[in-house]
Parts: sequence; structure tokens; C-alpha cells
Amino acid sequence: MRRKCKSRAGVTIVEMLVAVILLAILTAGGVAATAAAMTNQLYKAEVSNAEILASTVTEAIANEVRLGSGAKVLNADGSGVANGTPGLRLNLDSALFGPGTTLRLDDTGRLVAETPVPGAVGGPPAIRQVLSEDAYAGLYLADLAFTAVPAGTKTDPADPSIQTQKASFTVSFTVMSTRSGQLWAGTVSLAPIAG
Repeated sequence: MRRKCKSRAGVTIVEMLVAVILLAILTAGGVAATAAAMTNQLYKAEVSNAEILASTVTEAIANEVRLGSGAKVLNADGSGVANGTPGLRLNLDSALFGPGTTLRLDDTGRLVAETPVPGAVGGPPAIRQVLSEDAYAGLYLADLAFTAVPAGTKTDPADPSIQTQKASFTVSFTVMSTRSGQLWAGTVSLAPIAG
């Protein structure tokens, strides 16, 4: 003999579907929030790396100017520029890379030192990266410009009596990311040129 089940306790298919749909909505919201937080954190890490790279590049160029001699600003074609006019290259007798060194950006956005090879008149120069590849951490440099600031230049429009005592340089550049675009841009005054 069969017994009939009198109890109707349990979950209907409609109730089960509603529970699954609510769980899916909550899960999707959690995944979206986590993805947004991760993207934000990656961007903050890139900005931090860009600031570190900017500081490192500035310090490397400042050391070349401080320790080298005969620094002058050049156009991309190697011709000189007038004081106060930005140029794309800085030529100097480098304490690290040797005489006739030119600091510039290569095609990949890396700061390089281009130095004539001794004895190779008119031959291609030796090109070496100023910073290791690891220093760039997926970033690159753009819009590098050097400007010579002659001694006696007015440095404060509000107070014309303030002027530079010695010649110095400013360097400006942008730190870029292929994923996020521009992360840092600025102009930095380098220490006065010795002499």
C-alpha cells in the first residue's frame, strides 16, 4: 500500500529560481567592485612608479650636469640653441660616459648617452642606456627638453631683483604608460653649473 505524502513543506522551483537569481546578482556586484578596486590599485601603482622614474631620471641628468663640464643644449640635428630656448639634447663632457656625450631619448622612450667612439671619425656613436631597463617598469619617457638658464636671469616676475647667480639648466619631460597614457609631467631646475 502506498502512502500519500500529506506534507507540502519544501522549496518550489520558483523560490529556488529567485534565490539563484539573487545570488547571481550579488556575485556579479562583488566581482565588479573587486575589478574596479584592482584597476584603481594598478593605476596608483603606475603613478607611483612614474614618480620614482621621474625622480631617477632627474637625478641622473643632474649628476651628469654637476659632474660633467661644458654642457650645452642642442636641437635634434645637433645644432646649438640660444639660451632660454628648449632643445632636445644635452651635450657635455660626461664624467661617466666620456667627452662629447649627448643625452637624449631613443625611439623607445629611454634616456640614452650617445658618445663618440675614440678613433672612429664620422662613425656611428656608442649608445648606452643611462638607466637600466628595470628602472622603467613598463613606462617610457616623452617630450624631453633641456633649457639653458644663463646667469643673471630673472627668476621671479613679482620680484625682479631675484636672479640666478650662476648658469643652470631646466629639464622637462613626461612619463607615459602604454595602458594609462600620461602619468607624470614636469619641469625641474637643475643645480647651477660649476665654474
